[in-house]
Amino acid sequence: MLKSALAALLSPLLFLLFAAPAAAQFDSSEEPIDITSDRLEVFQEEKRAVFTGDVVAIQGEARLAAKKLVVHFDSVEDGEWGDIERMRAEGGVRYATPTEVATGQWAVYEAGARTITFHERVVVNRGDNVLRGAKLTVNVDTNQSVMESGSENGANGRVRGLFFTGGQNDPSEES
Repeated sequence: MLKSALAALLSPLLFLLFAAPAAAQFDSSEEPIDITSDRLEVFQEEKRAVFTGDVVAIQGEARLAAKKLVVHFDSVEDGEWGDIERMRAEGGVRYATPTEVATGQWAVYEAGARTITFHERVVVNRGDNVLRGAKLTVNVDTNQSVMESGSENGANGRVRGLFFTGGQNDPSEES
């Protein structure tokens, strides 16, 4: 269940922005997700688990890093955790594959709405291409994404994209 929520949180973002095949790595059902942190607190009554301190989640070549990851579940019965309702990564959130990187101060996956939202100083890189904004929302079902402006992202509070053409940004073409 954590695997499917992490897949929903991470895989569509960079695929949508750059149509990159590597972004599907967190969508793999074959490989486990390895989460490490300095500390794990489980709050059964509140149906949540909190990973803190250099949190790293890895699946294949995809990697999520943050200072904190809070996972909310819909139920806990007889020691069995239900489905994930919401996940929030906080503190210098960084998602990376071999060809792309997305960063923000915090990110939220909402299972009911099927959305992923990166917040504050959002930057997405693929090769030399760069997108910047204050907030990026991705609908997992429709694959629609919206980058929004804000005063904290620089560029006079506007969304900014820098795109190179002619294959200049394709890391696989480098020798």
